Amino acid sequence: NSDKDIDKTLKSIQKQAYRKIEVIAVDNSSKDRTLDILTKYSFVYLIKNKVNVGFSKANNQGIHIAKGKHILLLNPDARLTSSSLSLLFSCMESNPHLGFVSPKLLKPNKKTLDSTGIQATPERRFFDRGRGEVDHHQYDSQTDIFAGCGAALLLRRKALENIKLNGEYLDEDFFAYYEDVDLCWRMRLSGWNGMYCPEAIVYHQRGHDLARHDTLPLLMFLRQRLFRSKKPSDSSIRRLSFRNSFWILIKNDSSYELFLQFFRVIYYWCRRLVYTLLVEPYILFALLAFIRGIPKMLRKRKLIKKSRKVQPVQLRSFFKL
Repeated sequence: NSDKDIDKTLKSIQKQAYRKIEVIAVDNSSKDRTLDILTKYSFVYLIKNKVNVGFSKANNQGIHIAKGKHILLLNPDARLTSSSLSLLFSCMESNPHLGFVSPKLLKPNKKTLDSTGIQATPERRFFDRGRGEVDHHQYDSQTDIFAGCGAALLLRRKALENIKLNGEYLDEDFFAYYEDVDLCWRMRLSGWNGMYCPEAIVYHQRGHDLARHDTLPLLMFLRQRLFRSKKPSDSSIRRLSFRNSFWILIKNDSSYELFLQFFRVIYYWCRRLVYTLLVEPYILFALLAFIRGIPKMLRKRKLIKKSRKVQPVQLRSFFKL
């Protein structure tokens, strides 16, 4: 359902200086004109799903049939500049230990930052670094990042094969949201590094602004509560985000590292649960799904731990204020 954006995205792909690419589009049962637009581009290999199988599975479908040694995850509302791919590939090729490379994501106004990589905190919050800030080139240095935003993220095929679980690259149980953090975290535990490449620019519309918010911004909350303008999909997004933010900890985090930050983590999550109870009680329905999924996440945790090449203490520096 991206007929307002997909044409611009495809045209930006056509204008790439780097030409050795294949383009795979996965449509999750769109109800608008998206399919009509996609079929006009002969260079696009199109996968049509009869139902919405989720962000994770749709991307996995594309990755499975892709032939390249690098995979770019690209949302339909993300528009490349002519040099985006060449710069991302150049960065990836500069270091054989890189598993993922993130570009600088800007809003379409070309002034506001959307993401310069994903930051982790001791409380186990994950948010887009620099998001909402005016771009004054304060994030213009290449740097090691914990994770990258899945809206536009270059991945090394070898790393993807290395961290694949039960035939899945992105965790399909997540459906959508936080699957990018989970993917990058698993790469890090398997010994792969990640890099932020500020020279590569991508403009991202971001259709949903709610996923990585722990609490709703005040104006958004007032709009939803006082004027009843909440979109039908908003509550679903918030529930998925809430559930998945717990699942990634069960799968990837260290019990010892959590113990070291015990009071920070408990204080943050208690505060978040109280907020949810008072302001967004509908999210608490996600607790049932979270609890049902715990056994499966624990089984995945064992597989991740078995193939782990990096000890959690070596990632401690990423969990900072």
